[in-house]
Amino acid sequence: MVNNLEEPVFGSDTPIIRAVALANSCYLCRMHAGDKWEADQKLAGKVTVPWPDPVHVNITGGGVTRASRNLEAAQHLLEYLSSDQAQGGYAAANHEYPLKGIWEYPVLQAWRPFQQAKVSAERLGELNAQALELMAANGCQ
Repeated sequence: MVNNLEEPVFGSDTPIIRAVALANSCYLCRMHAGDKWEADQKLAGKVTVPWPDPVHVNITGGGVTRASRNLEAAQHLLEYLSSDQAQGGYAAANHEYPLKGIWEYPVLQAWRPFQQAKVSAERLGELNAQALELMAANGCQ
């Protein structure tokens, strides 16, 4: 990976998009929204999204630990957070794909559908240490 870098490693995804590279889609969506700079919005309009096949999908998850003092309330919170209403708000605030559907965001709707990689979060966790070792051995920190 390090030998293929044309630019130094960036601290976040937005500078990567400015350099036109591989990045998380939510950062490009943020640029489309013009949350910070009008120039980013114009630049984002020039960027195409060629999805690889399959696509790695980052996940945000929640759970209830045994130490929870109110299991029922915690379960209700998780159910609410996975509802269409909460997912729409989460997607709108973060410019990320929701749990289900494409949400009512024109940028996401304009990007063609993608095929999600069929790798479980459990398997990714099993391979995480090996991936970190490979990156460290090649100069990534």
